[in-house]
Amino acid sequence: MKNLKLRPWRVLATVALFPFGLATSAVAATPTDTKLIPRNAIFGNPERAGGQISPDGKYVSFLAPRDGVLNVWVVERGKPLTDARRSPTRRSGRSASTTGWRTARTSSSRRTREATRTSSFTPSTSKRARKRTLTDFKGVRVLVYGRSLKRPDELVIGINERDKAFHDPYLLNARTGALKKLFDNTEKYANFLVDDDLNVRFVTRPTPDGGFQVFRYDNGKTTVFETVAFEDSQTTGPGAFTKDGKTLYWSESRGRNTAALLAIDLASGEKKLVAEDPRADVDGGFKDPQTGVMQAYGVNYLKNEWRALSPAAKEDIDFLNANLKGQWTVQSQTRTNKIWLIGNDPITSPARAMIYDREGKSLKELYVVRPALIGAPLPAVCPVEIKSRDGLTLIGYLTLPVGSDAKGDCKPTSRFRWS
Repeated sequence: MKNLKLRPWRVLATVALFPFGLATSAVAATPTDTKLIPRNAIFGNPERAGGQISPDGKYVSFLAPRDGVLNVWVVERGKPLTDARRSPTRRSGRSASTTGWRTARTSSSRRTREATRTSSFTPSTSKRARKRTLTDFKGVRVLVYGRSLKRPDELVIGINERDKAFHDPYLLNARTGALKKLFDNTEKYANFLVDDDLNVRFVTRPTPDGGFQVFRYDNGKTTVFETVAFEDSQTTGPGAFTKDGKTLYWSESRGRNTAALLAIDLASGEKKLVAEDPRADVDGGFKDPQTGVMQAYGVNYLKNEWRALSPAAKEDIDFLNANLKGQWTVQSQTRTNKIWLIGNDPITSPARAMIYDREGKSLKELYVVRPALIGAPLPAVCPVEIKSRDGLTLIGYLTLPVGSDAKGDCKPTSRFRWS
């Protein structure tokens, strides 16, 4: 049985916990003096979010509000974001949900409402970038299954126009707009795994017990690859291929207390253990953009910890750990892997995006997600281990009132009383 884990929730101000107007006082700290944070500063649209760097490193894209709706914006890297007063999209109603770079100079985004659209945007020196809607179906949801720098103009997408319950895979040419159906999904597959050549290599299908089966797919012929029962369905399954298509990364929790990361040789079937941790599941990681080989993996026990799988990645992890407070993740990489866009949550200050130069070992702030929270009383989150009566370890998170933890050791410096 796995360790039970309670996800952290920030207690933003002690006064907010007491709806009946009860005040608290203390000898060394007075939380009632802490100003409440405006609700919109937390739950409203971020000023900027979802940063991505183009494969050639020349551009940065991000989501930002336009007339109260999140749109995709593009700017040359190194220029002030306030100078990038052009939005390739002009959305109203529901905000854009995701954005990503298709080629070195083309970004795409998706949103969901009555119709789901995939749009292509080309940065230029003109005042406003060009936009072209590539898919526009009423009452249809479009999914992206695969993209590749080897075939930069194309994507494999899913469209549920024929059958609302299941998606048919299509090959979309984002340059010409050509859309080619690969096959009718009459076998009711739930997902399609695509390699770097944009070939469908594996498909998955739910089983009656709540689990799923994974099939090899070869020109319409399928063979069972793995069967995963319900109890492991959330922590076991296929990941991504290496760029040469020879190796499949796989998360495995069957017969284990925690999920491990395996690398499966698709020619021989040999399974190689890449990473494991007895305390928590292996969760996420980042790869070399050119080879697809995993460079590091994450383990989230008390907090997320990055573990290197190569000497170069260890240098990066050590540098970022030493120079960034809180937690961080790699949101985007250039094709050469020399520049990373880092998402950083310092916990006691608002989240931000950073540009990391791997060769120069330098960090530069790109934007703060919610500038209205700068200087706001965001308390530290203290991870704790609690032993249960049956001998298991419960993971929890303690948030103390601002001003009560002067030593920063997650222990109140004084006792509070009600008044």
